[in-house]
Amino acid sequence: MFYKKIDNNLVNIQRDTIALVNQKFNHCLTKSSYVFIEVDEFKAHVLPIKPLLDELSSTHNIDLYNKLNYVGLGTILAGELLRPHIDCSPSMISLNIPISECNNSLNSVWRGWIGSQWDIGDKVNGVAGIEIDQTRSTIIESYTLDSATWVLPKIPHSVYHKGPGVRIMISLRFSEDPLHIFYKNE
Repeated sequence: MFYKKIDNNLVNIQRDTIALVNQKFNHCLTKSSYVFIEVDEFKAHVLPIKPLLDELSSTHNIDLYNKLNYVGLGTILAGELLRPHIDCSPSMISLNIPISECNNSLNSVWRGWIGSQWDIGDKVNGVAGIEIDQTRSTIIESYTLDSATWVLPKIPHSVYHKGPGVRIMISLRFSEDPLHIFYKNE
């Protein structure tokens, strides 16, 4: 298993995140990008994130709200592909939350070549990724980010956004990887 979906009502999180993006990150809506939102700023603007993380914390015995380490805001324009890559952040797991137009995107998990056959990708806002050679790799699973979803960013992945509009998602990373949440059978 490469991802694990969570059934939660995200309407308030989506509403507050859109307001934050329109207020402070509007420049991200004109190009495909990945930028960081300061954790304290995110918590102050997106108040519904606390009940979601508290609910997940109570079921899995970990304080996710206080272990929130960084928030990534990802945007992809219609018709664009976020090339297959592996995140080079220290996090082994992330909680990705769809904000807008994610139902029109296909997230794919890849099996690819390791080591010298992979190239270091361009840094996006200072974060390096390892790009995958698509000619020597295959998609092994695909899904739509239509709910909050635990993902493993160290597994090769890509996103193709069919459109319309700009795909917006947030990726929550924690100072302590809650891998037991991902692998716990429910």
